[in-house]
Amino acid sequence: MMLPHLPDRFLALSESSAVNRTIALRVAAPASLLSFLVIAAPCAAQRTACVWETLTPSPQPRYEGPPVVIDGQMYMFGGFRNTAIQATTSVNAYDPVADSWSAKAPMPVAVTHIGAALDDRTVWVVGGFNGDDPGTATDRVWLYDVDLDQWGAGPSLPKLVAGGVAARFGRNLHYYGGVEADRNTMSSDHLVLDLDNPGGGWSTLAPLPQPRCHLAGTAFGGKLYAIGGQFNHDVNPVDQTLVQSYDPLTDAWTTVQPLPDPVSHHETGIFVLDGKIVVTGGKSFPIGFPTISDMTAYDPATNTWEALPAIPRRLFGVGAAAIDDYVYVTAGATSSLSASTQTLRRHKTDLYGEALRINSAGDVFTSPSSGLEWCDDFNYFAGEELSNVSIPDITGTDDDELYRTARTAPNGDPNLLVYRFTTNPGPYRLRMHFAEIDGAVPGARVFDIRIEGSIRESDLDVAQLVGQGAALVRQYDYYSNGGATLVCFERVNGRPMVNAIELIQLPDASFENYCSSGPNSTGSAAVMSHTGSSSIAANDLELVAAVVPADFGIFFYGADATSVPFGHGVRCVELPLFRLFPAVLANQGELRFQLDVTNPPQQAAIISAGSTWNFQAWFRDNPAGPPGFDTSDGLRITFVP
Repeated sequence: MMLPHLPDRFLALSESSAVNRTIALRVAAPASLLSFLVIAAPCAAQRTACVWETLTPSPQPRYEGPPVVIDGQMYMFGGFRNTAIQATTSVNAYDPVADSWSAKAPMPVAVTHIGAALDDRTVWVVGGFNGDDPGTATDRVWLYDVDLDQWGAGPSLPKLVAGGVAARFGRNLHYYGGVEADRNTMSSDHLVLDLDNPGGGWSTLAPLPQPRCHLAGTAFGGKLYAIGGQFNHDVNPVDQTLVQSYDPLTDAWTTVQPLPDPVSHHETGIFVLDGKIVVTGGKSFPIGFPTISDMTAYDPATNTWEALPAIPRRLFGVGAAAIDDYVYVTAGATSSLSASTQTLRRHKTDLYGEALRINSAGDVFTSPSSGLEWCDDFNYFAGEELSNVSIPDITGTDDDELYRTARTAPNGDPNLLVYRFTTNPGPYRLRMHFAEIDGAVPGARVFDIRIEGSIRESDLDVAQLVGQGAALVRQYDYYSNGGATLVCFERVNGRPMVNAIELIQLPDASFENYCSSGPNSTGSAAVMSHTGSSSIAANDLELVAAVVPADFGIFFYGADATSVPFGHGVRCVELPLFRLFPAVLANQGELRFQLDVTNPPQQAAIISAGSTWNFQAWFRDNPAGPPGFDTSDGLRITFVP
């Protein structure tokens, strides 16, 4: 995907260059909080993303240790165990039925960056780095006998290598990719071992087209896969979106749909579920995220990637597996190398159709008024916590607890607070909640909001708009091309902050009516509709407003929505407005306008693929005296290529 614009400071944290505050779109504040909340209801009921069930934690903290599912249990092998990057020999198995862990025979040596594959009752552990970091690459292959709970040696690799993929296909064990003994040279070797004749040793097959390490891989559907990974290891590692499939029948690699974003260190978080290959967590450089919480699924049948609900922590080297109808996640490390013992699960039917709600700097929270569940805070980059539990009442909301905490930009770099969310291609709604809870006066905290590289609001001053201890809600619709959505709060004065964020995937349709207007002199309300499509390439969209008086009218549009009294109706489009005329007054009380996206009324009103605009009709009408005009409802349109 094309990465959105980010300030240089975000890409290189040591830099302190000023934030690029070029205003792509200036959005005026709603006339009142009450009028804004009228249109802020979700389009449809959606389950929340906070449905991960907490299970018995692992007795061994670890990261970069692979899981292998055996007899319905998840075995975890080796890996690192602490912030000192020390390796462990431990092997532990999780039993989902008993919700308990058991210790198994430890590995012969402490090893990390291993490939692991199951053949019947034997686990093959291939290559890796021996010992604590920085370990030395090994050619050793170890065999774990499940029934005897004991270890033995297998045929060594023909080279020293770590961080590659081990995958069984039929009666062959494959090993491909990795980093060589100098810890920085990438390996393209693709090795294979006949499991029915292991004494014959390893032979070579078609090499990996782009050599890399820390890639994820698996055998599925008659092919092998190499997913993501990084170029280089110790020096200047760069994560990749590369994905290839290997056909054993033709001994050939084929490039398939790349990952939405570059990912590495996700090799222990790969599993197959319902015909899709799922990868979990990892790192995503060079876009500035040392750890991510993504869970992303590849469908070989359609050659497409799909974002699933994130795991509730940003982790790399996380262990993930599918057992029966559940997905299990355990282990992993934070960006500070703190090893996790947390074990979670989620039913596979809860992996789709989710809305994500984040209680910034707060805990999991269930709204007593709406019943909606908010996740505890994650997916922010840096940032510090702000709280004031002594505020007895937050004006303008029943969810006071939601507004008593906030995430702010860190003291060390007060210019920027960033959240990262993973999305699928399509229309989304970001709803943000603010309240001043630390006594900031008007002018003391002013910031811009940038979504997907475009400034959606400039000079937001919560204290100026609603005062202290009062809720303010802002809503922005946008079109995602898939992959990471970056939401940046950029300093104008003071440290930017946010109390809560909602990310809601809108219906696939590009058109949505909102903000109803009342009856006009015809006795009915005017309603917006359309003919044609929202495709920029087709450029065939015609706006229609039905049930209007037979007189004169126009259409107008703007970037954001509101709901304020306007004539005998309601203005549903926030300032600034862009007029479209002349409209055609058709038979039976219809206004029509053929939109030409190549000819905007002003430069600021350019309609492009991925943009969302709000349209409304205005018409002469005098049902009960001045001011003599009325309006239709609003029509929100998300334009696609």
